[in-house]
Parts: sequence; C-alpha cells; structure tokens
Amino acid sequence: MIIHSDNTATDMVLELAGGPVQVTRWLKDNGMEDIRVDRPTEGLMRDFYGLESGLANMGQAIALNRDKPDVVAAPKLAFEADALDKASPKAMLRFLVMLAEGDLLDKQHTDYLLDVMSRTVTGPDRIKGLLPQGTPVAHKTGSIGGVANDVGYITLPDKRRLAIVVFTKSSQTAPPQRERAIAEVARTLFEYYAASGR
Repeated sequence: MIIHSDNTATDMVLELAGGPVQVTRWLKDNGMEDIRVDRPTEGLMRDFYGLESGLANMGQAIALNRDKPDVVAAPKLAFEADALDKASPKAMLRFLVMLAEGDLLDKQHTDYLLDVMSRTVTGPDRIKGLLPQGTPVAHKTGSIGGVANDVGYITLPDKRRLAIVVFTKSSQTAPPQRERAIAEVARTLFEYYAASGR
C-alpha cells in the first residue's frame, strides 16, 4: 500500500479499518478536521476516469494510462473541486508531527510505519530528488490528474527529523516539472534547517 502505492492494497486496508466513515471519524477524533476519506481508491479512480465499476472497465483505464499519459496527467478541475477525499497541507503536517511524536500509535506501530515509509519506491524525484545522496527519507506519494503530492520526513545531518508536506493542484506543467518543484521545496527546507539548527 505504501511502498508501491498499490491502490488495491489501500482499499483492502481501508476495509479492515472499518471503511471511509470510520477512518475519517478517527482522524477528526485526533484533531485532523481538514482530512477526509470518503471513497475507497477504486471509487475515487472510477470517478476520475468517468468509468463504471468492474473488471470490464479496468482495461480502459489501463489503456488510457499507457496510451495517453498526458491526458491522464492533465488537471480535471471539476474533479479537483469536489469536496470529497481532501486533506489540507496543514492538517497533513499535523498528522505527520503527531505520528512522529507517538501521539497516534504506540511505539511499536509507529516504528513499523516509519520503517515502511522509508522503503517507498514511488516518487524518487520528489522529496528525495535533490537531497544529498544517502539522506534518509520516509514518505508517501500521491498523484491523480493535475495533483502530485509527497509527504513525509527528512532526517537532517544532526539526526533531527523534519516533517514535510508538498502538495500541487491543478498543475498544467508536465509531471517531471511537478516533481522537480517538490524536490526544490524539499531541498530548500533541508538546507535551511540543516544550516540553522532550528
């Protein structure tokens, strides 16, 4: 679910957690009012592509991704304006800080989740893209239409952990440019906090 950004695994875990309503309630109970989960990923993708559910239509989405990646990466303003399945950068940052401080899970599960995030293979050109080689990063990417996101932690040279959230929305630029922008933000913050000791 995290390492490979596997949507099927995401939906299986979401179901085990009680579904979107339960997950959103847990987030709100923990102070994250501006994060909401309304659909399984299958529903979100179905609405993005404008397809009906079912394996018969899955081939259309796969073919579109393969044959017209520029169309898939183009912003869909009505989809992005939808209030469903949204998170504010501030709420996501709060989530990351609370997770790292052990306020959301016990130590064993916190350590496990951070370890899994450190093995993410998607988005190598986002947060990690311009950091010094070997800089530890634990993160999770997200992409759909004009949206390219990356959130997680950068370990600074003095071993402090920097929580970082970079969202793009309705981007008209090509996906590599979006990733470069995320990488530049991460590099700027890394250099500032590494130099300042703050």
